[in-house]
Amino acid sequence: MPKTNILFILIDSLRADKFYGSGGGSLIPNFTKLIKQGIYFEQAISSANATLLSWAGIFTGKHPFKTGIRPSKFKKLNKNTQTYFDVLKKAGYHFYSFLPPSGKVIGIFPKFENDDCYDVMPRFKMGLDEKLKNFLSSPKKQPWVCYAHSYNLHFPVLTPQGFEDEKFGINNYEKQISLIDNSIGDILKLVDLKNTLLIFTSDHGAYFQTVISNGKKINYETKGDLQNLTLKMTNKIPLPLHSTKTKLFVALEKIKKKKRLKDVNNLNLKPHELRGLLHQRTNPDNFLYDDLVHVPLLLFGHGINGGKIVSEQVRLIDLFPTICDLLKIKNPVGIDGKSLLPLIEGNDFEEAPAYFESSPLIQIKTNDVIGIRTSQFKYFRDRNNPNKRRFLFNLKKDPYEDNNIGNETKTVEEMENILKQITSDYKFLNDGKTIMETNDSDTKKIEDVLKKLGYV
Repeated sequence: MPKTNILFILIDSLRADKFYGSGGGSLIPNFTKLIKQGIYFEQAISSANATLLSWAGIFTGKHPFKTGIRPSKFKKLNKNTQTYFDVLKKAGYHFYSFLPPSGKVIGIFPKFENDDCYDVMPRFKMGLDEKLKNFLSSPKKQPWVCYAHSYNLHFPVLTPQGFEDEKFGINNYEKQISLIDNSIGDILKLVDLKNTLLIFTSDHGAYFQTVISNGKKINYETKGDLQNLTLKMTNKIPLPLHSTKTKLFVALEKIKKKKRLKDVNNLNLKPHELRGLLHQRTNPDNFLYDDLVHVPLLLFGHGINGGKIVSEQVRLIDLFPTICDLLKIKNPVGIDGKSLLPLIEGNDFEEAPAYFESSPLIQIKTNDVIGIRTSQFKYFRDRNNPNKRRFLFNLKKDPYEDNNIGNETKTVEEMENILKQITSDYKFLNDGKTIMETNDSDTKKIEDVLKKLGYV
């Protein structure tokens, strides 16, 4: 019996409430159909608010801080850390991908068998569709894993050609989701669903910068087409001068935020609406609201008896342990994730707390946080000081995280104990550095690539 192929599509920056439920304004008939026929986890939580750390969690099944990807600076995967590509390679799998160039330098991914595996910003309707269609239509070694990483919702979010009408969404973010859905419909026609497991998820979410207040639309979404042009121009600036560009960018963002705050000051907006409108990419204070870590997770195809919505909380670090169980491949020891197969099969399942951490910006000192989420509570605080920048939310009573109840000492202590148990073998120093060594050469390579992709 042939082994199952794996088509893994990750849509960068896709938040859960824009994919499933009443919060989305996009037209997504294909995703809706897949959800009705597949297994959808409506409370899937990422390990971080940025791609590299999220990749670290997904593809190792471990909390990111255990992988070496992020101590005080960015660095490559620790050479002693096993990835699920290692596991699948031993099981006879071949690997193909369509990824941004940051995948080249981080050390997580294997050598792929296609020459076009890296692109500057792979997007549907801008080349990614055709690459996937060509891949699915051509002969290849089996079994295979194909990982496609879509940048359609990643900053800068472009105006989607052919989807400009508001029936597709109230801003470019929602319209791009409609565009992605349209692309997925065409791609699915080429997938052998009898022998392929499909995975749709995201690495992290994003703030939604559009609000309807008293019938009036307030849209602070950045003009993606202009930002894309600016990015192309600034990529010609020598890397040693990027710090000057960063200072100018930060200054302009502060001015923009001040103006926005003045504009919305008299509107009766809720805290979650306000933070979406005022969010700045260069904000030195990191937070881990569900806007940024609650993501969709959908399994479809071979081995999935569909039509099931799973309401229990799960984590993205549970994804590959689940895939291995579905494919009857032995999981490695020492992982933090656990298989969701009992949930899929309707058996008893004990929810695990989701650990997450914020990612630093480049060239800007950030105040990072770490935290814990359960189905009942969300807790995050300063990365180094448990008594600093402390946030606690009762998700049952306050799903939008509008009311910080960080003064509820008993619950804070309970969440802090969970956090300490998870991080007990990992020592943080007061300056935010860790006991893990940093290779400055690796750090420079990674940060140079991220700068060219528009990260500050």
